[in-house]
Amino acid sequence: MEKVFISYSRKDMDFVRKLAGDLETAGYDVWWDITDLRGGDDWVRNIPEAIKSSRYFIVILTPNSIESEWVRKEYTQALSLRKKIIPIMLAPCEVPFALNTINFVNFSTGEYPDNFKKLLVPLGYTGEPPIVTPYRKTFPPALLKFGIPGLIGLILLLIFALAPRDNPPQETPTVTPTPTIAASPTATATPKPTDSPTPTASLTPTATATKPTVTPTATLPAEFSLPICIYIYDGPPVNVREGPGTVYNTLGKLEPDGNNCPFFSARIENNNQEIWFRFASNQTADFDQFADGWISADVLAVVELRWLPMPICIYDRQGREASVHELPSDNEARQGEPLKADGNNCPFFTTRKENSEGIWYRFAIDQKGKTEFQPYAGGWIRSEFLVVNAFELPTAALPPTPTRTPTITPSFTPTFTPTATGTYTFTPTETPTPTAGP
Repeated sequence: MEKVFISYSRKDMDFVRKLAGDLETAGYDVWWDITDLRGGDDWVRNIPEAIKSSRYFIVILTPNSIESEWVRKEYTQALSLRKKIIPIMLAPCEVPFALNTINFVNFSTGEYPDNFKKLLVPLGYTGEPPIVTPYRKTFPPALLKFGIPGLIGLILLLIFALAPRDNPPQETPTVTPTPTIAASPTATATPKPTDSPTPTASLTPTATATKPTVTPTATLPAEFSLPICIYIYDGPPVNVREGPGTVYNTLGKLEPDGNNCPFFSARIENNNQEIWFRFASNQTADFDQFADGWISADVLAVVELRWLPMPICIYDRQGREASVHELPSDNEARQGEPLKADGNNCPFFTTRKENSEGIWYRFAIDQKGKTEFQPYAGGWIRSEFLVVNAFELPTAALPPTPTRTPTITPSFTPTFTPTATGTYTFTPTETPTPTAGP
Protein backbone atom coordinates (compact mmCIF):
# COMPACT_ATOMS: atom_id res chain seq x y z
CA MET A 1 0.00 0.00 0.00
CA GLU A 2 1.31 3.42 -0.98
CA LYS A 3 1.61 5.80 1.98
CA VAL A 4 -0.01 9.25 1.79
CA PHE A 5 0.57 12.07 4.29
CA ILE A 6 -2.13 14.78 4.59
CA SER A 7 -1.13 18.24 5.88
CA TYR A 8 -4.03 20.49 6.88
CA SER A 9 -5.43 23.02 9.34
CA ARG A 10 -7.59 21.65 12.17
CA LYS A 11 -10.34 24.02 11.04
CA ASP A 12 -10.66 21.94 7.84
CA MET A 13 -10.78 18.59 9.65
CA ASP A 14 -14.28 17.76 8.41
CA PHE A 15 -13.09 17.60 4.79
CA VAL A 16 -9.86 15.75 5.66
CA ARG A 17 -11.79 13.05 7.51
CA LYS A 18 -13.90 12.46 4.39
CA LEU A 19 -10.89 12.55 2.03
CA ALA A 20 -8.79 10.20 4.20
CA GLY A 21 -11.65 7.67 4.32
CA ASP A 22 -12.08 7.72 0.53
CA LEU A 23 -8.32 7.35 -0.07
CA GLU A 24 -8.25 4.34 2.27
CA THR A 25 -11.16 2.85 0.28
CA ALA A 26 -8.99 3.31 -2.83
CA GLY A 27 -6.25 1.26 -1.14
CA TYR A 28 -3.89 3.94 0.20
CA ASP A 29 -2.29 3.95 3.65
CA VAL A 30 -3.24 7.47 4.83
CA TRP A 31 -1.41 9.31 7.65
CA TRP A 32 -3.14 12.25 9.28
CA ASP A 33 -2.52 13.23 12.87
CA ILE A 34 -5.99 12.56 14.31
CA THR A 35 -5.85 8.83 13.58
CA ASP A 36 -2.12 8.22 13.74
CA LEU A 37 -0.98 10.05 16.88
CA ARG A 38 -1.75 8.50 20.25
CA GLY A 39 -1.55 10.06 23.70
CA GLY A 40 2.05 10.27 24.90
CA ASP A 41 3.52 10.14 21.37
CA ASP A 42 6.44 12.43 20.58
CA TRP A 43 4.57 14.22 17.77
CA VAL A 44 7.46 16.61 17.01
CA ARG A 45 9.49 13.53 16.03
CA ASN A 46 6.65 11.38 14.67
CA ILE A 47 5.35 13.89 12.10
CA PRO A 48 8.73 14.30 10.28
CA GLU A 49 9.14 10.50 10.38
CA ALA A 50 5.68 10.07 8.85
CA ILE A 51 6.51 12.54 6.07
CA LYS A 52 9.79 10.72 5.43
CA SER A 53 8.10 7.30 5.16
CA SER A 54 5.28 8.54 2.89
CA ARG A 55 5.51 8.46 -0.90
CA TYR A 56 2.91 11.18 -1.50
CA PHE A 57 2.35 14.42 0.41
CA ILE A 58 -1.07 16.10 0.12
CA VAL A 59 -1.44 19.65 1.45
CA ILE A 60 -4.95 21.13 1.82
CA LEU A 61 -4.89 24.80 0.77
CA THR A 62 -7.39 27.08 2.52
CA PRO A 63 -7.15 30.54 4.10
CA ASN A 64 -6.74 28.67 7.41
CA SER A 65 -3.90 26.38 6.34
CA ILE A 66 -1.73 29.00 4.59
CA GLU A 67 -1.61 30.87 7.92
CA SER A 68 -0.70 27.72 9.88
CA GLU A 69 2.92 27.55 11.06
CA TRP A 70 2.77 23.74 11.32
CA VAL A 71 1.45 23.28 7.79
CA ARG A 72 4.34 25.45 6.55
CA LYS A 73 6.84 23.33 8.50
CA GLU A 74 5.34 20.13 7.09
CA TYR A 75 5.46 21.13 3.42
CA THR A 76 8.98 22.59 3.91
CA GLN A 77 10.06 19.19 5.24
CA ALA A 78 8.37 17.45 2.28
CA LEU A 79 10.16 19.78 -0.17
CA SER A 80 13.53 19.11 1.45
CA LEU A 81 12.92 15.34 1.17
CA ARG A 82 11.81 15.80 -2.49
CA LYS A 83 8.48 14.08 -1.88
CA LYS A 84 5.74 14.03 -4.54
CA ILE A 85 3.65 17.00 -3.35
CA ILE A 86 -0.01 17.33 -4.41
CA PRO A 87 -1.71 20.55 -3.27
CA ILE A 88 -5.53 20.51 -3.03
CA MET A 89 -7.27 23.88 -3.37
CA LEU A 90 -10.23 23.44 -1.02
CA ALA A 91 -11.11 27.14 -0.64
CA PRO A 92 -9.77 30.00 -2.80
CA CYS A 93 -6.59 31.42 -1.25
CA GLU A 94 -3.09 32.55 -2.18
CA VAL A 95 -0.79 29.60 -2.91
CA PRO A 96 2.35 29.73 -0.69
CA PHE A 97 5.46 30.84 -2.60
CA ALA A 98 7.25 27.52 -2.05
CA LEU A 99 4.36 25.63 -3.71
CA ASN A 100 3.37 27.99 -6.51
CA THR A 101 5.19 26.03 -9.22
CA ILE A 102 3.25 22.83 -8.43
CA ASN A 103 -0.12 22.19 -10.10
CA PHE A 104 -2.95 21.84 -7.60
CA VAL A 105 -6.16 19.79 -7.80
CA ASN A 106 -9.09 22.19 -7.52
CA PHE A 107 -11.75 21.00 -5.05
CA SER A 108 -13.19 24.52 -4.60
CA THR A 109 -15.43 24.12 -7.67
CA GLY A 110 -17.24 21.20 -9.26
CA GLU A 111 -18.46 17.99 -7.66
CA TYR A 112 -16.42 16.10 -5.05
CA PRO A 113 -16.58 12.66 -6.82
CA ASP A 114 -15.22 14.18 -10.07
CA ASN A 115 -12.45 16.02 -8.23
CA PHE A 116 -11.55 12.87 -6.31
CA LYS A 117 -11.02 11.03 -9.62
CA LYS A 118 -8.69 13.85 -10.76
CA LEU A 119 -6.72 13.49 -7.50
CA LEU A 120 -6.14 9.78 -8.14
CA VAL A 121 -4.18 10.59 -11.34
CA PRO A 122 -1.13 12.26 -9.64
CA LEU A 123 -1.38 9.57 -6.94
CA GLY A 124 -0.58 6.99 -9.65
CA TYR A 125 -3.88 5.11 -9.20
CA THR A 126 -4.62 2.41 -11.78
CA GLY A 127 -7.86 0.57 -12.32
CA GLU A 128 -11.46 1.55 -11.78
CA PRO A 129 -11.83 4.45 -9.28
CA PRO A 130 -13.97 3.60 -6.23
CA ILE A 131 -17.47 5.11 -6.01
CA VAL A 132 -17.45 7.92 -3.44
CA THR A 133 -20.33 9.91 -2.01
CA PRO A 134 -20.52 13.70 -2.42
CA TYR A 135 -18.94 15.81 0.31
CA ARG A 136 -21.45 17.63 2.48
CA LYS A 137 -20.07 20.10 4.98
CA THR A 138 -21.51 19.34 8.41
CA PHE A 139 -22.17 21.86 11.15
CA PRO A 140 -19.71 21.87 14.04
CA PRO A 141 -21.05 19.97 17.11
CA ALA A 142 -20.96 23.17 19.20
CA LEU A 143 -23.20 24.90 16.66
CA LEU A 144 -25.66 22.01 16.67
CA LYS A 145 -25.69 21.91 20.46
CA PHE A 146 -25.93 25.62 21.26
CA GLY A 147 -26.40 27.55 18.02
CA ILE A 148 -29.73 26.14 16.81
CA PRO A 149 -31.46 26.21 20.24
CA GLY A 150 -30.07 29.71 20.68
CA LEU A 151 -31.50 30.75 17.31
CA ILE A 152 -34.94 29.34 18.22
CA GLY A 153 -34.78 31.18 21.53
CA LEU A 154 -33.90 34.43 19.77
CA ILE A 155 -36.88 34.04 17.38
CA LEU A 156 -39.25 33.41 20.33
CA LEU A 157 -37.82 36.42 22.16
CA LEU A 158 -38.42 38.63 19.12
CA ILE A 159 -41.99 37.34 18.78
CA PHE A 160 -42.60 38.01 22.45
CA ALA A 161 -41.08 41.52 22.25
CA LEU A 162 -42.97 42.53 19.12
CA ALA A 163 -46.35 40.91 19.83
CA PRO A 164 -47.68 42.80 22.95
CA ARG A 165 -48.23 46.31 21.66
CA ASP A 166 -51.50 47.16 23.53
CA ASN A 167 -50.60 46.44 27.17
CA PRO A 168 -47.43 48.40 27.96
CA PRO A 169 -48.07 51.87 26.44
CA GLN A 170 -49.03 53.30 29.88
CA GLU A 171 -45.99 51.86 31.59
CA THR A 172 -43.64 53.33 29.03
CA PRO A 173 -44.43 57.04 29.70
CA THR A 174 -44.23 56.59 33.47
CA VAL A 175 -40.88 54.85 33.32
CA THR A 176 -39.40 57.06 30.60
CA PRO A 177 -39.64 60.46 32.32
CA THR A 178 -38.07 59.23 35.54
CA PRO A 179 -34.75 58.09 34.02
CA THR A 180 -34.74 61.03 31.64
CA ILE A 181 -34.89 63.60 34.46
CA ALA A 182 -32.45 61.66 36.62
CA ALA A 183 -30.09 61.06 33.72
CA SER A 184 -30.01 64.60 32.39
CA PRO A 185 -28.26 66.25 35.39
CA THR A 186 -25.82 63.32 35.56
CA ALA A 187 -25.22 63.57 31.85
CA THR A 188 -24.61 67.32 31.98
CA ALA A 189 -22.25 66.98 34.92
CA THR A 190 -20.23 64.15 33.37
CA PRO A 191 -19.27 65.84 30.07
CA LYS A 192 -17.79 68.89 31.81
CA PRO A 193 -14.96 67.07 33.61
CA THR A 194 -14.50 64.84 30.55
CA ASP A 195 -14.13 67.95 28.38
CA SER A 196 -10.71 68.88 29.71
CA PRO A 197 -9.03 65.46 29.06
CA THR A 198 -10.74 65.04 25.69
CA PRO A 199 -8.56 67.51 23.74
CA THR A 200 -5.39 66.05 25.26
CA ALA A 201 -6.47 62.53 24.28
CA SER A 202 -7.39 63.53 20.74
CA LEU A 203 -4.05 65.28 20.24
CA THR A 204 -2.01 62.31 21.42
CA PRO A 205 -3.32 59.76 18.85
CA THR A 206 -2.95 62.28 16.05
CA ALA A 207 0.73 62.72 16.82
CA THR A 208 1.27 58.97 17.22
CA ALA A 209 -0.56 58.15 13.99
CA THR A 210 1.48 60.62 11.97
CA LYS A 211 4.80 59.11 13.05
CA PRO A 212 4.27 55.50 11.89
CA THR A 213 2.76 56.58 8.59
CA VAL A 214 5.73 58.72 7.66
CA THR A 215 8.52 56.54 9.05
CA PRO A 216 8.15 53.33 6.97
CA THR A 217 7.66 55.10 3.66
CA ALA A 218 10.29 57.79 3.99
CA THR A 219 13.03 56.08 5.94
CA LEU A 220 14.12 52.50 5.45
CA PRO A 221 16.70 51.22 7.94
CA ALA A 222 19.47 50.97 5.35
CA GLU A 223 22.02 50.19 8.07
CA PHE A 224 20.25 46.85 8.71
CA SER A 225 21.51 44.42 6.08
CA LEU A 226 22.05 40.68 5.82
CA PRO A 227 24.54 38.57 3.81
CA ILE A 228 22.81 36.02 1.55
CA CYS A 229 24.50 33.71 -0.96
CA ILE A 230 23.56 33.48 -4.63
CA TYR A 231 23.16 29.77 -5.31
CA ILE A 232 21.59 27.47 -7.92
CA TYR A 233 22.93 23.96 -8.31
CA ASP A 234 24.81 23.88 -11.65
CA GLY A 235 22.99 27.04 -12.73
CA PRO A 236 24.11 29.62 -15.35
CA PRO A 237 25.20 33.19 -14.38
CA VAL A 238 22.29 35.25 -13.05
CA ASN A 239 21.34 38.88 -13.76
CA VAL A 240 21.44 41.76 -11.32
CA ARG A 241 18.99 44.48 -12.41
CA GLU A 242 18.37 48.16 -11.76
CA GLY A 243 14.89 47.41 -10.36
CA PRO A 244 12.82 44.49 -9.00
CA GLY A 245 11.78 42.84 -12.28
CA THR A 246 12.94 41.67 -15.69
CA VAL A 247 11.72 44.91 -17.29
CA TYR A 248 14.65 46.79 -15.72
CA ASN A 249 18.13 47.09 -17.28
CA THR A 250 20.87 44.65 -16.30
CA LEU A 251 23.74 45.87 -14.11
CA GLY A 252 25.79 42.70 -14.62
CA LYS A 253 25.89 38.96 -13.94
CA LEU A 254 27.05 36.83 -10.99
CA GLU A 255 27.93 33.14 -10.73
CA PRO A 256 25.36 31.26 -8.55
CA ASP A 257 27.88 28.74 -7.14
CA GLY A 258 27.48 29.83 -3.50
CA ASN A 259 30.73 31.83 -3.43
CA ASN A 260 29.04 35.20 -4.10
CA CYS A 261 27.41 36.31 -0.84
CA PRO A 262 26.71 40.08 -0.93
CA PHE A 263 24.77 42.06 1.69
CA PHE A 264 21.07 42.85 1.10
CA SER A 265 19.09 45.67 2.70
CA ALA A 266 15.44 45.21 1.58
CA ARG A 267 13.01 42.94 -0.23
CA ILE A 268 9.84 43.49 -2.24
CA GLU A 269 7.00 41.65 -3.96
CA ASN A 270 6.45 43.23 -7.40
CA ASN A 271 3.27 43.45 -9.48
CA ASN A 272 3.88 39.92 -10.85
CA GLN A 273 3.96 38.48 -7.28
CA GLU A 274 7.72 37.85 -7.62
CA ILE A 275 10.00 38.41 -4.62
CA TRP A 276 13.18 40.42 -5.25
CA PHE A 277 16.00 41.44 -2.87
CA ARG A 278 17.88 44.74 -2.98
CA PHE A 279 21.70 44.89 -2.67
CA ALA A 280 22.82 47.05 0.27
CA SER A 281 24.51 50.39 -0.50
CA ASN A 282 27.65 49.44 1.46
CA GLN A 283 29.31 46.46 -0.22
CA THR A 284 32.78 45.01 -0.48
CA ALA A 285 34.75 45.91 -3.62
CA ASP A 286 33.56 42.66 -5.32
CA PHE A 287 29.94 43.81 -5.29
CA ASP A 288 30.35 47.58 -5.34
CA GLN A 289 28.98 47.86 -8.89
CA PHE A 290 25.74 46.13 -7.79
CA ALA A 291 24.98 48.47 -4.84
CA ASP A 292 21.22 49.25 -4.75
CA GLY A 293 20.63 46.73 -7.57
CA TRP A 294 18.03 43.94 -7.40
CA ILE A 295 18.10 40.16 -7.79
CA SER A 296 15.33 37.53 -7.82
CA ALA A 297 14.75 35.51 -4.62
CA ASP A 298 14.67 32.38 -6.83
CA VAL A 299 18.48 32.46 -7.10
CA LEU A 300 19.18 33.20 -3.41
CA ALA A 301 19.89 30.71 -0.63
CA VAL A 302 16.85 31.86 1.35
CA VAL A 303 15.90 29.21 3.89
CA GLU A 304 12.13 29.79 3.70
CA LEU A 305 12.11 29.15 -0.06
CA ARG A 306 14.81 26.52 -0.63
CA TRP A 307 15.89 23.19 0.75
CA LEU A 308 19.23 22.02 2.12
CA PRO A 309 22.07 21.59 1.24
CA MET A 310 22.87 25.24 0.59
CA PRO A 311 25.33 27.93 1.67
CA ILE A 312 24.23 30.01 4.70
CA CYS A 313 26.24 32.96 6.03
CA ILE A 314 27.47 33.10 9.63
CA TYR A 315 26.45 36.56 10.84
CA ASP A 316 25.81 38.16 14.19
CA ARG A 317 24.79 41.81 14.47
CA GLN A 318 26.35 42.01 17.93
CA GLY A 319 29.75 41.03 16.55
CA ARG A 320 30.12 37.80 18.56
CA GLU A 321 32.17 34.80 17.38
CA ALA A 322 30.38 31.52 16.63
CA SER A 323 31.51 28.19 18.08
CA VAL A 324 31.16 24.93 16.16
CA HIS A 325 30.46 21.77 18.22
CA GLU A 326 30.93 18.11 17.40
CA LEU A 327 27.29 17.43 18.38
CA PRO A 328 24.29 19.80 18.60
CA SER A 329 24.85 20.94 22.20
CA ASP A 330 26.83 23.68 23.96
CA ASN A 331 28.15 21.02 26.34
CA GLU A 332 29.80 19.02 23.53
CA ALA A 333 33.43 19.47 22.50
CA ARG A 334 34.24 22.32 20.13
CA GLN A 335 35.34 21.57 16.60
CA GLY A 336 38.02 23.92 15.27
CA GLU A 337 38.47 27.56 16.21
CA PRO A 338 35.44 29.87 16.60
CA LEU A 339 34.40 31.53 13.33
CA LYS A 340 33.95 35.25 12.77
CA ALA A 341 30.26 36.03 12.41
CA ASP A 342 30.82 39.04 10.13
CA GLY A 343 28.94 37.69 7.09
CA ASN A 344 32.10 36.72 5.18
CA ASN A 345 32.00 33.05 6.24
CA CYS A 346 29.28 31.21 4.29
CA PRO A 347 29.77 27.41 4.42
CA PHE A 348 27.38 24.75 3.09
CA PHE A 349 24.90 23.09 5.49
CA THR A 350 22.99 19.82 5.05
CA THR A 351 20.85 19.24 8.14
CA ARG A 352 18.63 21.22 10.51
CA LYS A 353 17.90 19.82 13.98
CA GLU A 354 15.79 21.11 16.86
CA ASN A 355 16.40 19.96 20.44
CA SER A 356 15.87 21.25 23.99
CA GLU A 357 18.75 23.73 23.56
CA GLY A 358 17.42 25.30 20.35
CA ILE A 359 17.83 24.93 16.57
CA TRP A 360 21.13 23.71 15.09
CA TYR A 361 22.57 23.38 11.58
CA ARG A 362 25.15 20.82 10.48
CA PHE A 363 28.14 21.64 8.24
CA ALA A 364 28.13 19.66 5.00
CA ILE A 365 30.84 17.06 4.50
CA ASP A 366 31.23 18.29 0.92
CA GLN A 367 31.92 22.03 1.09
CA LYS A 368 31.93 22.36 -2.74
CA GLY A 369 35.40 23.87 -3.02
CA LYS A 370 35.24 26.01 0.14
CA THR A 371 38.32 24.35 1.64
CA GLU A 372 38.52 26.79 4.57
CA PHE A 373 35.46 25.10 6.11
CA GLN A 374 36.62 21.51 5.66
CA PRO A 375 37.89 21.31 9.32
CA TYR A 376 34.29 22.00 10.43
CA ALA A 377 32.66 19.31 8.22
CA GLY A 378 30.03 17.39 10.21
CA GLY A 379 30.06 19.95 13.04
CA TRP A 380 27.03 21.81 14.41
CA ILE A 381 26.33 25.53 14.90
CA ARG A 382 23.44 27.40 16.53
CA SER A 383 20.87 28.92 14.14
CA GLU A 384 21.12 32.30 15.91
CA PHE A 385 24.54 32.75 14.24
CA LEU A 386 23.15 32.03 10.75
CA VAL A 387 21.14 34.13 8.29
CA VAL A 388 18.18 31.73 8.26
CA ASN A 389 15.44 34.35 8.36
CA ALA A 390 16.12 36.66 5.43
CA PHE A 391 12.52 37.86 5.58
CA GLU A 392 13.23 40.10 8.55
CA LEU A 393 14.64 42.56 6.02
CA PRO A 394 12.38 45.61 5.59
CA THR A 395 9.95 45.79 2.68
CA ALA A 396 10.87 48.48 0.15
CA ALA A 397 8.45 50.67 -1.81
CA LEU A 398 7.92 49.61 -5.43
CA PRO A 399 9.92 51.90 -7.77
CA PRO A 400 8.26 53.22 -10.96
CA THR A 401 8.37 50.83 -13.92
CA PRO A 402 10.86 52.10 -16.51
CA THR A 403 9.45 53.39 -19.81
CA ARG A 404 11.24 51.98 -22.81
CA THR A 405 9.95 54.54 -25.35
CA PRO A 406 13.21 56.54 -25.55
CA THR A 407 15.12 53.44 -26.57
CA ILE A 408 12.82 52.82 -29.54
CA THR A 409 12.79 56.43 -30.89
CA PRO A 410 16.53 56.74 -31.78
CA SER A 411 16.49 53.44 -33.64
CA PHE A 412 14.30 55.00 -36.41
CA THR A 413 16.46 58.13 -36.87
CA PRO A 414 19.50 56.47 -38.51
CA THR A 415 17.34 54.74 -41.15
CA PHE A 416 16.14 58.02 -42.69
CA THR A 417 19.53 59.81 -42.80
CA PRO A 418 21.32 57.47 -45.28
CA THR A 419 18.34 57.57 -47.71
CA ALA A 420 18.54 61.38 -48.04
CA THR A 421 22.30 61.37 -48.61
CA GLY A 422 22.00 58.64 -51.25
CA THR A 423 19.54 60.59 -53.44
CA TYR A 424 21.62 63.73 -53.17
CA THR A 425 24.85 62.00 -54.29
CA PHE A 426 23.21 60.66 -57.44
CA THR A 427 22.43 64.16 -58.93
CA PRO A 428 26.02 65.57 -59.31
CA THR A 429 27.10 62.48 -61.28
CA GLU A 430 25.20 63.69 -64.37
CA THR A 431 26.83 67.21 -64.43
CA PRO A 432 30.27 66.12 -65.77
CA THR A 433 28.75 64.49 -68.93
CA PRO A 434 28.00 67.69 -71.01
CA THR A 435 31.39 69.24 -70.03
CA ALA A 436 33.28 66.31 -71.54
CA GLY A 437 31.57 66.75 -75.01
CA PRO A 438 33.46 69.88 -76.29
